[in-house]
Order: sequence, then C-alpha cells, then structure tokens
Amino acid sequence: YFQDAKAFFSPTFWLDAEKSLRVLRVFTILSSDMIMNHLANIMADLTWGHAAVLVASTVIFLRLVVSQRRRSHFPMAPGKLPLIGHALALADSDKFHSVMKEWIAGVGQKEGICEFNLLGKRWIVLCSTESIMACMKLRPFKIIRAKTLTRSIDSLNGDGIFSSNGDQWRRERRIVGPALNQNHVRDFFPSIQLVSKRLVQKWTKAIRVVDDEKKEADIPAANLDITASALDIVALSILGLDINTINHPETQLAKDVLELFRITFMRTLAPIPYWKIPIIGSYLDGFREGNKRIVDTLTSKVQEYRKRKAGANG
Repeated sequence: YFQDAKAFFSPTFWLDAEKSLRVLRVFTILSSDMIMNHLANIMADLTWGHAAVLVASTVIFLRLVVSQRRRSHFPMAPGKLPLIGHALALADSDKFHSVMKEWIAGVGQKEGICEFNLLGKRWIVLCSTESIMACMKLRPFKIIRAKTLTRSIDSLNGDGIFSSNGDQWRRERRIVGPALNQNHVRDFFPSIQLVSKRLVQKWTKAIRVVDDEKKEADIPAANLDITASALDIVALSILGLDINTINHPETQLAKDVLELFRITFMRTLAPIPYWKIPIIGSYLDGFREGNKRIVDTLTSKVQEYRKRKAGANG
C-alpha cells in the first residue's frame, strides 16, 4: 500500500529506537485506514454472486485448515498433501479403485484399516473381512452411513432405506423386510439365472473373438456389465420388466442409470453440496435431465406393471 516504493528504504527507519517506534505507529495507523478503505471499496463492488463465491471459499479454506490439526487414529495413506490431502491421487475417478487397492495392500494390510483425507474430509477404509464384519455388527446405530453419502443419495431422489440410519432405518426395514424373506428370494432365482446366463454368454463371445483373431479385442468392461446385470435383475424381479441392458447398453435408461452411479460417487466426495446452489446448482454436473428421465421412466413402468397385475388378477 506504499504510494512510493522508495519509502521502504527511507532513512526514517534508521533513526533511534524511540523515533522509529513513533514512525512505525503512524505507519500502522495509516496502513490500517488505507486497508479498511480499500476493503470497503471492494465490498461495494461485490455482487451477490461474488459474495456467495467468497463465503464458500472462506468456509472451504477454514475447513481445510481445521482438518490439518486433527490427529489420525488409523494408518494414513501415502501421498497426503497440505490442505488438499489425497485429492491429486484420486483426481482420476477411473483409477480410484486401483489406488484403493494399492493403499489396502500397503498401509491397510497390518491393521486391516486405513484412512485418507480428501479436501479436509476424513475417510476410513476397511481393508479386511474382520474389520468389515466388526463394523457391520455396529450398523446402523453406532456406525452410520456417511452424511455425505446420505446427502448425495437423497439429492438424486433415492432417499429411503438405502440412505437412512437409526430409527428411520428400523421403520423402513419393517416395510421392506417381508419382501426379502427366504420364500420371496427363492422366487427371484429364475430372473437371476436368466441375467447371469446372458452375462456369461456375452463374456464368452468376447473371449472367443480374441482367441479366433489371435489379437487383442475391445472386451467389454466388467464393471459396466456387472452394474447392468444388477439393474436387469432388479427390473425383472420387482417390475417384471426385461430391459436387458447387458446386451443393449445403448438404451437411454441404461446410459442414465450408469451415469447415476457416477454422479452419486462424485457428489459423495464433493467438499460442499454444490447442487444446492440456487439456480445453477442442479445444472453443474449435468444430470438434472437424466435424473428426471429415470424417475419418469420408472414411474411409468411401475404403473404399467400394476395395471398388468390388476388385469391378471381380475
């Protein structure tokens, strides 16, 4: 805030101690006045959008600073950086699983548990069957789902037993429980067998192409097919609808559901609930229309299924 750079080198600063102290007091008062005036001018030029960004940035920064002072209770994953934690290591969502496997095989091997930090948020990773079972015994009261996961699922119209905890989970479990008893689950076997058969046929065909041509081929990604098979089983078992996304992943519903999993993952790891930002929040990850299509499609399918069932019973 010096108007003249030469002021830094003024002989005034080389006076005796008492005079120098007086000069520094005057400089402090003048500097404070200039700073306050400058801040007042900045605030006067701020719009509501600028103010929102400023507040959000301040909250994130303070959260990051506070998180640095928390002591880790479990082995920490390697590569943690100040403030951002392991954000760089996990920046590529396609390699997230590979990075986790490395951490589990490394720091998580000894105690069966480790943790990492993502933009100030602690995440605990269970690395062994023993630690997983110990955790599950305390679900869903002493150990609950992460608030960020619940928040993410609820934001995509998935609120219910998949995101509930405690007493709410107990109430919803009473409703869903009877449909999952042994007799009802046995009725799902034909649907599971049909979908599994399609999955095996698809993978067998892909492997045969590689063997016949004796070269690498474009083998379908296993994780996408597993997701598609789960969707097909749910649709057949609950809705009586054979959408066959395993063999037809190009359908709009299949694309939207696969994108749903990606957006859920992204919102869960987000440091702030950006989708709640007024006006623009729901458009930031580009899934507003996709989410609406899923809800509309499933609603219409449920209505069709009820009509068919009512017709059959009538």
